[in-house]
Amino acid sequence: MQSDIDLEVKTKAIKIISFFSLAVVTAILAVTTVGVNAGWPTSVYTSWPMVCLWAFTAIAALAYMLRVHLYRKPAVFGIHAAFLLILAGALCTHLTATEETLHLRVGERSPEAGATLASFNVIPYPGTDVPKDFVCTLRDESGETAEASMNRPASCGGWKYVIVSFDDDRGGVTLSASRDPWGKGLSYAGYILLALSFIGWFLTPGTSWRKALARLGTVVLLLFPNTAKAADIDSGFASEFGTVPVLYNGRICPMSTLARDFTVRLTGGSASFDGKNPDEVLAGFLFDFYDWKRIPIIRLNNKDLQELICKDGKYVSYENFFNAVTSGIIDTEDMSARKRYAKEIDRFEAINMLVSGELLKIFPVRDKDGGIGWYSAVGDLPSDLDGDRWIFIRKYLGLLNEQVQRGDASERTVLLEALRKYQRKEIGDTMPPEWKMRSERVYNALSAMRWPPIAIGILGIGLFIAGLLSRRGLAQKVAMAATILSFAWYTFLIVMRWVVSGHVPMSNGYETMTLLAWLLLLTGLFFYRMRLMPAMCLTASALAAGVAAMSGAGSSVTGMTPVLDSPLLSIHVLLVMASYALFLLMAIAGIAGLTVKRESERMSSLALAMLYPAVALLATGIFTGAVWADMSWGRYWGWDPKEVWALVTMLIYSFPLHQRLFPTLRSTRGILTYSAVAFLSVLITYFGVNFFLGGLHSYA
Repeated sequence: MQSDIDLEVKTKAIKIISFFSLAVVTAILAVTTVGVNAGWPTSVYTSWPMVCLWAFTAIAALAYMLRVHLYRKPAVFGIHAAFLLILAGALCTHLTATEETLHLRVGERSPEAGATLASFNVIPYPGTDVPKDFVCTLRDESGETAEASMNRPASCGGWKYVIVSFDDDRGGVTLSASRDPWGKGLSYAGYILLALSFIGWFLTPGTSWRKALARLGTVVLLLFPNTAKAADIDSGFASEFGTVPVLYNGRICPMSTLARDFTVRLTGGSASFDGKNPDEVLAGFLFDFYDWKRIPIIRLNNKDLQELICKDGKYVSYENFFNAVTSGIIDTEDMSARKRYAKEIDRFEAINMLVSGELLKIFPVRDKDGGIGWYSAVGDLPSDLDGDRWIFIRKYLGLLNEQVQRGDASERTVLLEALRKYQRKEIGDTMPPEWKMRSERVYNALSAMRWPPIAIGILGIGLFIAGLLSRRGLAQKVAMAATILSFAWYTFLIVMRWVVSGHVPMSNGYETMTLLAWLLLLTGLFFYRMRLMPAMCLTASALAAGVAAMSGAGSSVTGMTPVLDSPLLSIHVLLVMASYALFLLMAIAGIAGLTVKRESERMSSLALAMLYPAVALLATGIFTGAVWADMSWGRYWGWDPKEVWALVTMLIYSFPLHQRLFPTLRSTRGILTYSAVAFLSVLITYFGVNFFLGGLHSYA
């Protein structure tokens, strides 16, 4: 009897030690990200005190796993063993891996790694001189060659080579050369074991997740006002000018895309102004500047600046802003003033760049080597450019403006067709097809509509409240219908953006928040018979769409940065955003359960039902990202702030997975409170890191 008591005491002590140690690790990681941002060296993450703390936590966890005979549950044991294996791999990488930074010119040999740079080439996007990929060929001492490009390192002579940068003359590259004989293999084995164990656990009957679903009776479906008055501009010509191809954001797109971003930039978020669409706004400034310079359209965010030059509102005209600059009220040469009024000065300078013609890179020039550069009418042109093309480029906008002032529609059409003919002659088949340009214009018009997410949000909140107050099925049916329509809307937008951009739209803040809105609606469809779920998903998706709309320039369609052009990155983003969607729904369930007492049991079960797949998705997403990072950068973990906070979030949400070990989390109120409060870690991971800590993962 005494021995049983002693055994129970020892088991409880090991449990307390292991989880307390894990909590300490989580807290230290969270605090350290702030310290590193303040100037601490990143080596603090891998310092000996941290290594010892990780090792102590792992040993305590292993001891507890053996003490409670966790190996009797193969899937659960496999999940925990996988994390221990990943930690062991990380330790081996820390102790045995080596990394060198090499700079090689073509034909030069590295004495450290013994590899020779045989060649290096830059591959541009079709019809432009914007780099799409970088490719170098390496040769080892035995004569064997290997090719390295973005997202595809080269293995040569026992080293892995990753392209870091290249010389301005493209005659040399800087490479990261690394060797990791033990750690990477152990870590990858841990990733594989983790994936298999997750699959096994979700297929195992009688788990706490299955019980939470059973309690819910779940059936899864597989499946801004402005008083300014804008000057009139010929809408037909504005629309026609909006079809002109232009090089913008590193890719060839219709002028309407530039016009949309230009308008959003000036107004501080709206893609229209006083009933004028973006094409009309851009054409107004370009061809009717005398009237448009007097229209209050530049948004002033800074309150001090509002007091100085715009006492009657938040918008100022270009003319008034120009007068403030020339009179010295705004000193654009003073760095402190530029920093203080950065957004406003940026909007003012955007108009300067447009009306000067600098922003309009509409003239492609093919050089003698076949390369293509795009130029504006006022930019530096190639020195060997022939006279006819030089005159056409320099005089074109002036001639077009003259015909606009005359109101001669036929001559304007002739000039626009002349420009298109010149562009086709210079770049040939590399011009995007007409159907794709039209698709982009349609997407620009649809994505600029601000009322759909607002309507979805209002409807979602109303239906959620109605569902809380009444158990009748009408609100549920309306919510389901609204979810289907909203899901179809966002599916169409995402597919259109995919077609227009040429890559899976998951590369910036706007795209990932739009994806989050789509995933939330998809969750509502999956759990359509779970009362309140469709309404919750509608509300949450509207929040995500609202955040996407606030990202401003992030809504602009851009070419994919070469290093981001990888299927693994798309999978990584999809998994992580899916987990965030479930964590958000858990937070809403937590708040709803704490607010409406009679729904607390249901909301508690709902939170638990989403907890397990959410943590599994986040863990899988993190380690999928690690594999992508290894392929792209030659290392699978770099202690970037967002990497660290994603790990912190996973650890925070791992505690309620063990709720039977924590009496507080076994109560309904406990799990609801934890679900609501824990979401703060997700907010810090996604928003806090972007805005305050920065790093490689920081995007607008």
